[in-house]
Amino acid sequence: MRKEIVFNGVIRYGATQILLILICLLSSAAADAQTIQSSHYRIPNHNCNNVIIRESGAGTPVISYHSHSLPYGARFMYGDLNSGTVKEFIIYDTNTAANNTISYAVNDMRVVGDMCYFCGMRVYTHGEPDPETGGVVKDSVGVLGRFPLDPSGFGGRVKFDLKHVHGTKCLSRMATYVYGTDTLLAIIGIVDQPTSQSCLTVARVNGLNPWQYNVLYPNVSAAMDVFTDIAIDAHKTTIASYQKANGGRDHFCLRSSRNFMLDFDTYTDFDNLYKYSVSPLTTNDTCVRLVRPEYADVRLSAVPWEKKVYAAFMASEDSCPTSLYRTAMCEIQTSDMLLTNAQVVQRLYKDAHSLVDMKYLYRTFGTESGASVALLHLADDDYNTIVEYPNALVSSYSGVVPKVLVQMHGKNRMRSVSAYGDNVRFGGVWEAPAPVLTCLQEDLPPVHSNSQCMINCDADIKTVRGPQEPQPLDSPLQKFYSNMLDLNWDAKSSSTTSEAVTNECSY
Repeated sequence: MRKEIVFNGVIRYGATQILLILICLLSSAAADAQTIQSSHYRIPNHNCNNVIIRESGAGTPVISYHSHSLPYGARFMYGDLNSGTVKEFIIYDTNTAANNTISYAVNDMRVVGDMCYFCGMRVYTHGEPDPETGGVVKDSVGVLGRFPLDPSGFGGRVKFDLKHVHGTKCLSRMATYVYGTDTLLAIIGIVDQPTSQSCLTVARVNGLNPWQYNVLYPNVSAAMDVFTDIAIDAHKTTIASYQKANGGRDHFCLRSSRNFMLDFDTYTDFDNLYKYSVSPLTTNDTCVRLVRPEYADVRLSAVPWEKKVYAAFMASEDSCPTSLYRTAMCEIQTSDMLLTNAQVVQRLYKDAHSLVDMKYLYRTFGTESGASVALLHLADDDYNTIVEYPNALVSSYSGVVPKVLVQMHGKNRMRSVSAYGDNVRFGGVWEAPAPVLTCLQEDLPPVHSNSQCMINCDADIKTVRGPQEPQPLDSPLQKFYSNMLDLNWDAKSSSTTSEAVTNECSY
């Protein structure tokens, strides 16, 4: 197998570049007659966490978060941030007898047509401490919900559905697929079973048939298989995982099943575990042996019209005297599960778990030319938010030293990235002077461009050409239920309120 490797050093950042972002933040420049390329918004008086951003089919932002301010609860915001026509509704936290509390956490959202689906968990906290340990007693169940998106925005009231997904403790990441009258929601989480951490929940509707769902999880022999992300391309539903066992740092794993098997009567496609070796990717370098440190999560993003996913994770070069980490990204063809190439961004991080989200970005739907992948990091240095944009296609790089765009922001802690074409959206928390809800939208700039609401830099990229065949393993999943259970939506109603939006930066 022939491999071509390009390696260069780590980028440095100068005072001139730092000055650019300070100018941007201190001056909210008015947009000229041209189309706005970059806008940074802040929603005051919303102390929060768990921020997730998505968008409607027309590109209107949809944001969820959990409030740390009264009234407490899971909140959903929808509307045009630029014009300020934004409304939200709340699923309130509840105080019960004996100081017990019930709260809802939203972990992921997806938009299908005019409906926004979300998943998370309902947490029940006991007011009385555990009599044996004295600790706080909590119990949880996974939840699945939805609410409609009107093109004109939320009205005075909104209806939403919220269902407990029995057999689960928590639902964390979701992906969706639509084919004709069939809709599929595939969600990973934690099963309500002491022998396994991870599970897959499949909920679906087929034409006029009712919504149904089932829960699957690795059997006892595969209990150390930890699911970290899920994505759906034009061909398959793919689950990323790692094995929490000896040697698990040297591999990451994928499971895939064909999308058109919406009835999932046997789920046998998911029984095939594909194990990819990390270490051999750079064997030609004397001081580069990649490992996945501290069981760092593997993130996924799919190409919506191709049989392809991208998997990214933090990697260390453990034969070197350093504890710093870089981002590795692999391209996998889901038609045959071949790893066609890998890329390593030559920027160093202190935290092995800094990679929090990723998103495939395209300029024209159906065309991979010019596409990139946003790799969102939450760092603990002067720049809290760092985003790397490696090219999706290795063949797109030009020049002797390939470069990728890197963007940074020092006051935001962004935890979610989404996109409307190549218009990128970030949702998170503005930390100065208080942690309040914030989001940023921008048209993706070229590598060497002037800074706008985030400072633009670049980094070298090391590319490793494949292909690499995975090691197939038989690792069956078992059903929590013998048959799919009915999922009967139960509509609830909530009042909406208008929200003020401050435009912090605009170009």
